[in-house]
Amino acid sequence: FFVNSLLDAAACDGCGLCIEKCPAQALSLEAGVAEVNQALCKGCGSAIAACPRDALDLHCYTNGQMLAQVEAALSGKAEGDVRVLVFADEMTGYRLADNVGTAKMPYSLDARIVRIPSCGRVTPKLMLQAVSLGADGILLGESEAKSNPYPESVKTITGNLSRVKAVLKNRGVDPERVRLVQFVTVMLAGFVNSINGLSEFARKAGPVPEPLREALRDQIHTDLFGDGHGT
Repeated sequence: FFVNSLLDAAACDGCGLCIEKCPAQALSLEAGVAEVNQALCKGCGSAIAACPRDALDLHCYTNGQMLAQVEAALSGKAEGDVRVLVFADEMTGYRLADNVGTAKMPYSLDARIVRIPSCGRVTPKLMLQAVSLGADGILLGESEAKSNPYPESVKTITGNLSRVKAVLKNRGVDPERVRLVQFVTVMLAGFVNSINGLSEFARKAGPVPEPLREALRDQIHTDLFGDGHGT
């Protein structure tokens, strides 16, 4: 199957914010609406975070599907427990998760792994939704740029992470709960240690207080985009 961008033309207001964020230059404005050149699109999802109206999406990894995976990963969490989400890119992060399992290398039971094509697909909105719904830590596991099929996405991921950290800090949540680690496929111990390190950090800090989650949940769009763009 092909993983490529989808556009809801009815939701697009032609703001153009997504155009410059596409590393493949697959987006353009036509008649005041964004258009996807499917021949150029690489399916990294990097431009999705720029859209304040959720008009841009990714086939097989839609906003709805990603949120459903997050909700499933956070289900069954008992009061007082912590839960760490690990977004693992297909090229390296998810392979490491598989190889760690084959090697019978244990890692924290607090962790839940979510497979994505690239961590560029994990938007600031999705990360903040995850925290608001129960995540106490988020680890973005991405291939190093030199071995990454989407090398330009690392810049996008770093920018997305900075936006999330700024919102969390402003909301009274420790921004160190959200981290990016770049991996190569031989870093089995590094993968395990990164998960365990974040889990230990979350356990020492404790679960994010529910009042902070609620306040964040109600203001995610405004915190990210201000009042200038509607959803």
